[in-house]
Amino acid sequence: MWGVVLQRGTKWGTTHRDEPVRGGRAPPTQPPRIDWIPLARPTPCALSFHGIHELKLDAKNRLTVPAKSRAELSAGVTLVKGVETFLEIWPSQEYDAIVRQSLADLNPLSPQARALKRHLYGNSAPTELDSAGRIGLSKDFLEHGSLGKDVVLVGTGECFEVWDRESWKPKHASTVAEAAEHLASFGHPA
Repeated sequence: MWGVVLQRGTKWGTTHRDEPVRGGRAPPTQPPRIDWIPLARPTPCALSFHGIHELKLDAKNRLTVPAKSRAELSAGVTLVKGVETFLEIWPSQEYDAIVRQSLADLNPLSPQARALKRHLYGNSAPTELDSAGRIGLSKDFLEHGSLGKDVVLVGTGECFEVWDRESWKPKHASTVAEAAEHLASFGHPA
């Protein structure tokens, strides 16, 4: 069928073959699949911070984030002084989006906008989880939250709140009672 051209010295020659040459008699390669799409990495859920976790700060005042929530915080963390005596732990992108949304309709030169910027940016600190999934808490953040070594991490959907364990007990009791009232006001049975 096919002739194979050979070179030997200065003479050219042709031999006859019964089969086509396919690179060492290997089977043909499958064509690439066009219907296969590599799976993208799942995006973190915006409301993934759930539960109440009783934790202890270590000797260097570091808080260990629960393992199930570390993926959402791996891109960066913003530690925020709450409006009460607690701290908030936000994914950095989420916190930045909320701050921008809060400031969007305000005149940037107005006294209200400047005061709100001072509060939102001045009471926050960007940080990262260390290799063990911990966040270091500085002295001013510990003082704002009145935090001792025993703390409670409370999931609020978009972020975690960090409370001192003794401060959390009465707040938790009132939160349960208030939740029932709020649900009833929306027409939901408690």
